[in-house]
Amino acid sequence: MNLFKKLFGDKKPEALSTPPPPRVPSGAKQDEELGQAAARGEAEKVARLLRAGANVEAMVVNGHFRPLHLAAGGGQASIVEMLLAAGADKEARNKADLTPLLLASAAGHSSVVEVLLKAGADKEGRLLGNIRPLYTAALEGHAAVVQVLLAAGAEKEAKTVEGSTPLQAATRAGHSRVVEVLLEAGADKEARDKDGSGLLHIAASKGHAPIVEALVKRGADIEAKREDSYRPLHIAAGNGHVSVVEILLIAGAEKEAKQNDGLRPLHLAAANGHASVAKVLVEAGADKEAQIEGGLRPLHAAAIYGHVPVVELLLKAGVDRDARPEDGSTALELAVAHPAVVDVLLYG
Repeated sequence: MNLFKKLFGDKKPEALSTPPPPRVPSGAKQDEELGQAAARGEAEKVARLLRAGANVEAMVVNGHFRPLHLAAGGGQASIVEMLLAAGADKEARNKADLTPLLLASAAGHSSVVEVLLKAGADKEGRLLGNIRPLYTAALEGHAAVVQVLLAAGAEKEAKTVEGSTPLQAATRAGHSRVVEVLLEAGADKEARDKDGSGLLHIAASKGHAPIVEALVKRGADIEAKREDSYRPLHIAAGNGHVSVVEILLIAGAEKEAKQNDGLRPLHLAAANGHASVAKVLVEAGADKEAQIEGGLRPLHAAAIYGHVPVVELLLKAGVDRDARPEDGSTALELAVAHPAVVDVLLYG
């Protein structure tokens, strides 16, 4: 007689007729698996582990995160919903003091941000330094998240302890789409840093032409001065950002604006060797013989620092190669440390 029939009769034992259920770990291992499943978006496994009693608030991954942090940071919106329904704390902090909303905002997961906000997560919940979800999203360039947070009423002018707003952060980082979203929402286009730098100063220094254009279009002050009296055009010229210089000139920026020491945009372009910027300024009618304190002209500045292309450009534009500042030195004498410049001045 068949051994199974002898033991069980005609009915097969349940263990043989049905596949065994998936193994469910217990204790800390179970909690770790819940964290891993949450991060990967494995909904069935998350549900099974929760039914088996996995701790939804367990600190996993070497005690750094809870499952909700991992799901939020990984963009797993459906898992976030499951964990919240299971009682996960939407304001829980991980080891780095980040909430699920801060993690999702920094990672750009707008669908997760929506789920958390709908569940009542604090849209102003902040990190050390008074960094809030909107600031993190702006800093990282996540325009969709910025839109969601603004729609939820996030404070668009909230400052970090260092005085930086979301719009300033996005401007520094060059996130033009985020800048546009914030400007459309009414963010302050004239916000200033501690040194008096406005948004146009910041964008000009970084060469972020699309942001400069967006700010100019919305009426930002193109002649705004920092504490050292530098204007956006000074900064763009000194840093060699041709496209920014062109945008500002077209917008009507004063090409002869003087800094405290009398420096004009052309002096700064010449001293820093930015021939393409110098060309744009000269063609726009900038005074190529303008003098700063002491009588130094753009040609002198280019000669002192050995910038051959700028010297060639200015000579071609007809500047006086024999002009002398107050100390009596010509450009040739000022260029003595730069043989290539000397050659251009003598034979160019």
